[in-house]
Amino acid sequence: MTLYLCRHGAVEDVYRGRYNGHLDIPASKAGLIEAKENFKALNDIDFDAVYCSTLQRAKATLDVLGVKQKIIYTEVLREKSWGRHEGKSYEEVVQMEARTYENFEQWLEVLDGQDHQKFIENIRQFLLSLAQNSYKNVLLMTHAGVIYSMIHLIDTIPLEEAFSINISYGNFYKISLNHQNHV
Repeated sequence: MTLYLCRHGAVEDVYRGRYNGHLDIPASKAGLIEAKENFKALNDIDFDAVYCSTLQRAKATLDVLGVKQKIIYTEVLREKSWGRHEGKSYEEVVQMEARTYENFEQWLEVLDGQDHQKFIENIRQFLLSLAQNSYKNVLLMTHAGVIYSMIHLIDTIPLEEAFSINISYGNFYKISLNHQNHV
């Protein structure tokens, strides 16, 4: 099965560089236009299933694609919640916590919100449920953290390495999920 991991369109500048998580912020008009252009490569693909985050920035991005298939909205595809750090920039978190980034794992511990291991496990269970189907092509409209977590699980690479892959707003990452993956 081929998964098309689509990141929602860009948000307004005021929200960029922040831990937006579950904040239900919109995609910007420019972000939606750019996403529509970037996702043209997906126009000729016959998707067996289309899943989307329940947050409006993902929904709006999916809307501009004009998919004809039934859309399944799921909270599993929402970005990780950052709790009291939601909507904060790195600098604001540093000021709140009096701690700076030392390494990836340490920074995940500094940030508040949804337990990261539970977040990853929810994604793992979602992927396992997808693997139970005989789908050939699946579109997932989601967020950067979810995409990087899926790459980590499917390609069995360290999470920090997955996060170093650049998947800009309104772009996608194509990956195979099959019986050889050890999700």
